[in-house]
Amino acid sequence: MPYYDFQCNVCDRAFEVKCSWKDLEKVTCPHCESTSVKRRYTNISVLRQSPDCADGCGTYTPSCAPGGST
Repeated sequence: MPYYDFQCNVCDRAFEVKCSWKDLEKVTCPHCESTSVKRRYTNISVLRQSPDCADGCGTYTPSCAPGGST
């Protein structure tokens, strides 16, 4: 199940909720229990292991970059 970011319209706190997209309308603020919340759209990060990286580093390094030295 994915995590979604929200902002409370009453107490102005940001929070994260793990729920189905079907339950997004039922989300309440965990701090003040208000149902007046808005969904925040944030950037996501995706890490993938490069098949060219011999040590399976899973992060970007010059040796893993296309055309980089290994």
